Amino acid sequence: AISTIIARHESLRTQFIFGNEMQQQVMPMNLNPIDFIDYQNCDDQLIEHWVRDCGERCFDLTQDQLLRVSVAKRDSNRHIVNFNFHHVASDGWSMAVFWRELSALYNAYSQEQDCVLPELSIQYRDYAVWQRGWFTGNVLQTQQAYWLNQLAGAPQRHSLPLDFERPEQQSFNGDYCF
Repeated sequence: AISTIIARHESLRTQFIFGNEMQQQVMPMNLNPIDFIDYQNCDDQLIEHWVRDCGERCFDLTQDQLLRVSVAKRDSNRHIVNFNFHHVASDGWSMAVFWRELSALYNAYSQEQDCVLPELSIQYRDYAVWQRGWFTGNVLQTQQAYWLNQLAGAPQRHSLPLDFERPEQQSFNGDYCF
């Protein structure tokens, strides 16, 4: 089921090439998209450490798939599945699609049925190209006017608690690592 989803959705197989301009490259399907780990007879603390490590492992956008799946076998009937999505490839909407497709495919495959999902007519990049073309001219001006009106009078600063003191002058300095 997971392999079918990764094969269906190019965004989960996209890598980014950094040069003068960033480019997306859709990679062929990885034949082994799932890491299997045997954690039988291991204590819960080791499992918790494994789950934390899965979540803290950085993605290299130039080399990694944007969905990592790991399965830890606890015994013959119990497994723990860890899904780790990079946020560039998932949001609330796409997570709902993922869970709906995973459920449908898992149910079908566990009953030895074929894929029950229709072919995708577009990929996310097709939608992004359409959206970029749509947000021009009058549509862009209308959208900007709407949101400027909605946000008129909003405070410059929020009152949420912060994790550390913010500087008086924001620098906008950034960094990246590979």
